[in-house]
Amino acid sequence: MADTTTTTMGKTILITSANGGLGSAIVEQITSNPEYAINHGLYTVRDPTNSPAIALALCHDSTHACDILKLDLNKLDNVREEAHEINTRVAKGEIPPIGVLILKAGFQDFGQQSWTQSGLDIAFASNYLGHWLLTLLLLQSIDKESGRIVVSSRSA
Repeated sequence: MADTTTTTMGKTILITSANGGLGSAIVEQITSNPEYAINHGLYTVRDPTNSPAIALALCHDSTHACDILKLDLNKLDNVREEAHEINTRVAKGEIPPIGVLILKAGFQDFGQQSWTQSGLDIAFASNYLGHWLLTLLLLQSIDKESGRIVVSSRSA
């Protein structure tokens, strides 16, 4: 069995919803561990201006190269734009190939059913369709030999 710790080092780590409880904990673990300093972090949030947990984690270790990206998974045009930007950066060598793609964003509507601008159920678009599209579009940038895709979900 391959050692996943060493095979994913020196790669890009992309996390969706990096400002949530679990997301910010993952970011903090990555940024506080000197062994992960050789990785590039792409941390996505729906609203970068409202992400104090990420800012605190990133301030913890200034040697960790990272970007906070605006990604709203229920807006499929936004998913396409961000995936294109990431693919372009990987192709140009600006960032390393994706070693780990952590899909953990989620939405639950406790009230009345909500719809996206495209007419899709917002929970379906955010929890499934957005992640599926992002993964599909980023396959070309995921490390072919050691790339990992991690999907996290929960139920209420």
